[in-house]
Amino acid sequence: AARHAQRTKSLAVIFSSNNQPLLPPPGIKQLLSVITGPPANSSREAIIDNAVRISRINGSPGYPTPEDEIRAQAAELYDRAYYPAGIARHFDAILGSGSLRHHDKRISVPTVVIHGRSDRLMRPFGGRAVARAIAGA
Repeated sequence: AARHAQRTKSLAVIFSSNNQPLLPPPGIKQLLSVITGPPANSSREAIIDNAVRISRINGSPGYPTPEDEIRAQAAELYDRAYYPAGIARHFDAILGSGSLRHHDKRISVPTVVIHGRSDRLMRPFGGRAVARAIAGA
C-alpha cells in the first residue's frame, strides 16, 4: 500500500506491528511457545499436539477454539505444507526489517487496523503504533 498506492483501494491491518523501536516485545511465554516446537523428526500427531499446545497459550482467552477444530486445522495445514524452517525465516524477516513506520506514513488509502486487546503474543501496542502512523486509520 505504501509503495503501490495506485494499486490499493483500501487496507486492513490485522494482528500486526510496525516494529518501532521501544515498543513492548511479544509476551515471552507466548513467543517461546511459537519458536520452541517438537524435534525435527516428530510425527504428524506430535506436530498436531504442539499446535493444540500453542493455541492454549496464544489463543483468545475470551473465545477459545474447541480442541477438535484446532486439531482439524493443524492436520490440514500439516498435510498441505509442513515446513518448520518457515517459522525461523519468518522471525528473521521481522527482526531484519527494522521499523516500518516510514512505510506506514506513506499509506494514503482508507485503512482499518484490527488488534485485540487480549492478544497475548503480539501485544496491542503494535496495532496502536500502526494506526497512529497511518493518517486517518
